[in-house]
Amino acid sequence: MKHYNRLEWRAFRTEVIRLHDGVCNRCQRGPDDGVTFQVHHNTYLPKRLPWQYPHESCEALCKGCHAQEHGKIMPQSGWEHFGDYDDLGGRDGECELCGTAIRYVFPVYHSKWGTMEVGEVCCDHLTSSDYATNEMRYVKRRTRFVFSRRWDAGKSGSPSITQKGVHSRLFLMDQTTSFA
Repeated sequence: MKHYNRLEWRAFRTEVIRLHDGVCNRCQRGPDDGVTFQVHHNTYLPKRLPWQYPHESCEALCKGCHAQEHGKIMPQSGWEHFGDYDDLGGRDGECELCGTAIRYVFPVYHSKWGTMEVGEVCCDHLTSSDYATNEMRYVKRRTRFVFSRRWDAGKSGSPSITQKGVHSRLFLMDQTTSFA
């Protein structure tokens, strides 16, 4: 940290900020927004002082975005959903982002933060997608269909349902029935 008080560093820092038009390279906030600028080195080269880098290998970041870059505070973007969701059967889980009780757990990953298990809303928020909402829409539709009161056992005892003009009947087979 002793290098960051030197005149060479101050001149280098000022030039990097100027090259980025005086705004944070990530969130586009500037001095009018009250940000404190920091210069982030995208790569670290051995035996180089902080001002001995090409300007192109550095970027002007506000203090918050710089902390996110180094994993000190949670990133707000760049998250990815991976794997399948998990149904806990009841609201027995807790979203690692907001602390809400959840039934369906979605795993998300960020290269600078790691893995978290979150609920539907937080999954969609972090990944900037509607993946979890769409998955839950399918689950809810399937559940409504299976547990619908419109199922009728009828005289044959086989469950049947009529939906959108189509009559469907389930034939339950025991192990001795064969359709060969």
